[in-house]
Amino acid sequence: MNENIYKFISVASGVIAILITYFNKKNTKREKLYNDYFKKLLIPYVAAYKVNANINPVRYVNSRFTRNDIYIPRYVFYLVDKCEKDSLHKVLISDYMSEFPTTSNILITTLSKIGNILSFIMSFIMIFAVSFMFLLTCYMIIDTISIVIIGNYETIMFLGITLNSISFNIILIVLCLFFGIVLMIILIYMVRSEEDRYKMSMKSINKNIKQKIKEYNNMFIIKNNSEPKYYL
Repeated sequence: MNENIYKFISVASGVIAILITYFNKKNTKREKLYNDYFKKLLIPYVAAYKVNANINPVRYVNSRFTRNDIYIPRYVFYLVDKCEKDSLHKVLISDYMSEFPTTSNILITTLSKIGNILSFIMSFIMIFAVSFMFLLTCYMIIDTISIVIIGNYETIMFLGITLNSISFNIILIVLCLFFGIVLMIILIYMVRSEEDRYKMSMKSINKNIKQKIKEYNNMFIIKNNSEPKYYL
């Protein structure tokens, strides 16, 4: 019994290690995009803004970058196309502040990585569980058909209730379908709700823009004659 447990733990640890390695490779690519965005666009833009507070961010981005620069999030080009100077400025400054290597940002990034790894592993576990439910459902359907054809009915105790084999199989099929669908819905929700500045759907683009404008307003809009919370 103990040997089986150790074997299971060993296999599970190996699978988790493989998943983490795969995730780290993908995450490294994303981090490079973030770093390129910060170094090639955000830092130069803030430097230019400090020299000229009336800088036109739409012209600035248009004259220096193209859509071939895939490290630039789509919401930036969306605002460029809309010629929304004020919104674009706020978004760029908000991104600059969130990417600047302060202690709090580094801590948030580290915690985010841990959360993303756990979410990634959980997604694979749920995919495995859904696949298992589907295969078990198929098996139970085939088994039920064979019982009907052969006529090999058996009596089974299930939760203190006496059932024949067909009734038991039907209950298992319903339970597998139910939990499989629930897990699938949760998995889809997890994927859709994951925050990602590089998503290209209009819903994600508008959500990112609204969130970043709100962050900018909280940091730099002066209220009641007080100074802004941050200094560029």
